[in-house]
Amino acid sequence: MVKIRASYAALAIFFALVPALAGRAGAEVTVTQAAPDLYFVTGTVCNPAFLVTGDGVLLVDTGNRPSHGTELLEAIGRITDEPLKYIVYTHYHGDHVNGACMLPDEAVVVAHANTARNLATFGEPRVKDDLENNYPRRIDEQWKKLAAIDPGDEAGRTEAAKELERLEADFADYRLVHIVYPDATFTTDTTLVLGRYHVRLVHPGPAHTDGDVVVHFVEQRAVHMGDLLFNHRHPYIDWKAGCDTANWISALSEVASWDVEIVMPGHGELTGPDGLEWMAGYLTELRGEVAAAIEAGRTLEEAKTSATMSPYEDIPWNYMLSAGVEAVYNEMTGAKR
Repeated sequence: MVKIRASYAALAIFFALVPALAGRAGAEVTVTQAAPDLYFVTGTVCNPAFLVTGDGVLLVDTGNRPSHGTELLEAIGRITDEPLKYIVYTHYHGDHVNGACMLPDEAVVVAHANTARNLATFGEPRVKDDLENNYPRRIDEQWKKLAAIDPGDEAGRTEAAKELERLEADFADYRLVHIVYPDATFTTDTTLVLGRYHVRLVHPGPAHTDGDVVVHFVEQRAVHMGDLLFNHRHPYIDWKAGCDTANWISALSEVASWDVEIVMPGHGELTGPDGLEWMAGYLTELRGEVAAAIEAGRTLEEAKTSATMSPYEDIPWNYMLSAGVEAVYNEMTGAKR
């Protein structure tokens, strides 16, 4: 498959032509040193991380939009002048891989083999649908909303116009997305040795998807969990891409047994091993509530109502819960994927 990536020269042209795209919407990109030479990044929808090794930089995940890729490269450049050598995908979701199209072609992209397959099966169609349907529809709806506001409602028209401007800027950014496929894939756990550090890439089996990778920074006693950890957030559970919540819980327990002090989630705040325990507790509760619904003979739609997850009612992203119940219900009833 064709890889479309930016050279360093192309990146310079990008900055010159569309400077407003970098950081122009959403949270500000913030870099926090999590351990010696290891940095945790927020503000790109997912949470990337990068390791400065003395022989190049290893980056975990690339953000949700092409502009996030450029922002990550800028952030790395503020820390070190070492080149970007490796990019590791924790899984295939767009909020973790869409920034890669603006990163240097010289960097080697590494992922589990199932992630490469999922990018083709699910990633490419989702990008196409966003470009051809979702963004145009949302922009058209916002235009209609703006037109329907009374001309005398200056505040309402201003707010609607700002939202329209944001959507159009997002669409302009998103049009630059090209799926970047891995240069190297693996099916059994592997270790990258770069400079003075060892980085283990561990596939725990199907969990959030069937291509998840836990990135273990050995000398830093740290892990990046990708979306195996939504820290104090309702998680997205990807049924179509092979989720297995029972094994997900086992994977969290396994990582908790490692000599690890720092835990970087795919979403949410930097944490420690207690974050793994929290996620396992959430999934255990979800599985219990769905199992009770199945045992009571409830349909999927009834289960979505009965599985309230009340111990977690105050955490963000509750719009994810319905899809989570559906994924676990399908998993437990052996539905066809």
